[in-house]
Amino acid sequence: MKDKTFEGKFGGKNKMKFFETIACIEVLKRGYGKIENGYVVPKNGKDVEFNAIVFSVLKKNNALPEKNSEL
Repeated sequence: MKDKTFEGKFGGKNKMKFFETIACIEVLKRGYGKIENGYVVPKNGKDVEFNAIVFSVLKKNNALPEKNSEL
């Protein structure tokens, strides 16, 4: 029987990548980031807000990497 969790269906690394994408969309929506060379980066002076949004989205969805895991 297949596991019905996100990790069971798609794998743990894919879960983190998925929610990183969601976090980038949230950062852009709130105006704390910009797209530069294909990456979402913080706007000048908005580093704290940028990092807080990314961390909160990953933590809320239980997508933070394990402390001893390799990325």
